[in-house]
Amino acid sequence: MELTIERKGQYISGVFFVLSFVFLASAKEVYIGHAVQGIPPYLLVIYCFVPISILFFLIYLWKSGFDDFILETKKNIKDVVAVNISTSVSWIASFYALKYIEPSIENAINTGIGPVITFIAAFSINNISHYNKREVISSIGISFAIIIMIAISLSGKSGVENHSHIDTVYGVLFCFLTGLGIVGNTIFSKRLSKSGCSTSFVLTTRFYLMLIVSFFMLFYTTTNIEPLHLLKENLAGVIVLTFFGIMLPLFLLQKGIERIEPMTISLLIVLGPILTYTLQFFDDRLSLSYYTLMAILFVVGFVVYGISSQKRS
Repeated sequence: MELTIERKGQYISGVFFVLSFVFLASAKEVYIGHAVQGIPPYLLVIYCFVPISILFFLIYLWKSGFDDFILETKKNIKDVVAVNISTSVSWIASFYALKYIEPSIENAINTGIGPVITFIAAFSINNISHYNKREVISSIGISFAIIIMIAISLSGKSGVENHSHIDTVYGVLFCFLTGLGIVGNTIFSKRLSKSGCSTSFVLTTRFYLMLIVSFFMLFYTTTNIEPLHLLKENLAGVIVLTFFGIMLPLFLLQKGIERIEPMTISLLIVLGPILTYTLQFFDDRLSLSYYTLMAILFVVGFVVYGISSQKRS
């Protein structure tokens, strides 16, 4: 009985951490969608993740030391490399997707494909015998809703006006890349957690490849930009985004990953679009779209259906 109570406690706390992540991440999506209209996405990645990487690294050194960092990295090198790749794909693609399409649709597409991809990937990585029929049906329903959202974006009935079809196609492609990266983040972060790695270690080691790629894009871009001037103009927003839009949500998500299964995390994250839809009206470049709202509610309905199966397990 004590074990059952302990597991329920872990499940409840894990859900709380992930839902907190979802709320902060939704606000972040809206701000990034506004910011990347004037700041190149790769440059915004640099602004945010250089201080984050340095801070996480210093915290880990203070807690565990450099020798432990090297030892843990060597011990888990394959998963460290994998989580670096998935992190690079998810974050860079997400920033670019938000440049082209409505934040709530971006959120729905890139996270809505998560449950299905997670379910398929879990066959080769973990035991999924405990995933029940309701979760599978939920995943399929969410995937169908993604098709509807793509149609809404391509037809020009979303909240973003004056975007070409090619921009929308780019946005959708970046969304799918983001979704793949998010699934990879969930799975490989879980593997690192199960191998005994701390939250601070996972957060310390995951951003290096993304920064290398972003600096490469900065140095080889043909656009005439002034990084320091742009940073000075947007410093307050970058600070808020860095700490409350990225650092805190990352910590909360990692804590959730340690407590609940990848399928549950993917389903909870899909609740983000309805929060994003509500928050995005603070951005005056976006207009009201009932088509988007209906598609989001369709997604949420299947999410609730899938999550309710946890109570029956």
